Amino acid sequence: MAAKKSPEQERADQEAAEYSTWRAVAPIPYGNTLAFQPGAPVPVSHVEAYKYDEQGLVERVRGEDRQQAAAATPATNAAPAE
Repeated sequence: MAAKKSPEQERADQEAAEYSTWRAVAPIPYGNTLAFQPGAPVPVSHVEAYKYDEQGLVERVRGEDRQQAAAATPATNAAPAE
């Protein structure tokens, strides 16, 4: 049986998934400003809300690239590893 994750670790895992699934392939504007530069991670919630995938503005991150993106996601408020 796997050990139960702390709330902090569950949140860190959710954040990593949110920011390691999609990457901008073109500049994505938000009003008069730039929301995402090409190569920047784009949150899943933004892709779903604004249909960036249907517009060809993002690409799905897969394989080793996804693992690297998840590892690079800062885990805010995460407890230190023991």
